[in-house]
Amino acid sequence: MELNQRKEGIYNHAFLDNASEDLPKGGWTVMKDTLGKTAILRSKLWPGAYTYHKINSSNFGSVYIGNGVKALDILFMM
Repeated sequence: MELNQRKEGIYNHAFLDNASEDLPKGGWTVMKDTLGKTAILRSKLWPGAYTYHKINSSNFGSVYIGNGVKALDILFMM
């Protein structure tokens, strides 16, 4: 069996997890800038984790400015 068929290949294009399937459900907040050209994802599980992507471009990035403590009470906040 090929490595890519087992999803173990180096060039596996499906290596990123889909945020809509991430657990717990609702653990991400999706926002956009005032012009609607940049999407911003904020993690509720890891407060301070942000990811952005400029629509129709290859500009993207992420930053973590939290304290390293996972929000274990997230289920009570949702």
